[in-house]
Amino acid sequence: MCARFIVACLASLLLAGCGIFHTSNSSEDATRHKVLLTWNPSSSIIKGYNVYRGVHPGGPYSRIADLVPGNAYNDGWVSSGQVYYYVVTAVALNSAESGYSNEVLAAVP
Repeated sequence: MCARFIVACLASLLLAGCGIFHTSNSSEDATRHKVLLTWNPSSSIIKGYNVYRGVHPGGPYSRIADLVPGNAYNDGWVSSGQVYYYVVTAVALNSAESGYSNEVLAAVP
């Protein structure tokens, strides 16, 4: 029964999109890019979200953030010229993890 509950919450866990922005570091003007991910929150009570990133469509993905409390995440560990693929999962109060959300891509300039 719990597994069905987790799968049901996946329906509302959709990545809404991503934005790419950069910040300048010091006077040397080295530019760091960041990817902002947002998603529709789960309608279930959960502990948080796990965020995954890969470099190929469809995975494999590596977890880059655990139990994110809200429905947004800033990935500051991206490289210029790279394309990244992201998915998110919801983590239930009993620590069961949902399946992956839909995948979004971010092409870092």
